[in-house]
Amino acid sequence: MPAAGKPRIALLIDAQNVAPDIAGPLLVRLSKDGDPVVRRLYGFNESWAAAGREHAFLACPTVAAVGSKNAADIDLVIGAMDLLQAGVADTFCLVSSDSDFVALALRLREAGRTVIGVGREACASKLQPAYHLFLTIESLRSAKVSVTTAPTPARLNEAKALIGETLRANPRTNGKMSISELGVLMRKAQPAFVSKKIRTQ
Repeated sequence: MPAAGKPRIALLIDAQNVAPDIAGPLLVRLSKDGDPVVRRLYGFNESWAAAGREHAFLACPTVAAVGSKNAADIDLVIGAMDLLQAGVADTFCLVSSDSDFVALALRLREAGRTVIGVGREACASKLQPAYHLFLTIESLRSAKVSVTTAPTPARLNEAKALIGETLRANPRTNGKMSISELGVLMRKAQPAFVSKKIRTQ
């Protein structure tokens, strides 16, 4: 089930045009805009196998006629129009630097859908006007995703002990102390103990 209240995103990747290293950063970025409920790879190839499994993409192999270069592109367009007709997505994210998808982006916009484009920076000037939002592959690759690491049990025990010592050393007649005051007193007691957030269960 999609997250309540979040736009449903159809993420359609031209796997013949884009390298798999952007899959993780792209999903992190799209999570700010909605829920990627549809994740498809068109023109699937073995270079995408590991990333496809890791990020739960549906591989859409292309059965191309001999010498055809556009079979995967056509499959992606058909897939997008099927999804539009079915009404399963509020937002479409088209991942390719191929300008052939500009017409698809404009058609999806006409249908009232939000359209996000992803492509190489060198192609941005010709692709960007067709999309509501255009993300460059280079920016996704360089993006640093901050990760909050949960404190270890030893760290939590150390924090609890310091809190107890601080409260005992600074009694209050009403038994109350603000968090900010507690933090100041803890830093005075142990300046080396640095913790912006102490989470207890």
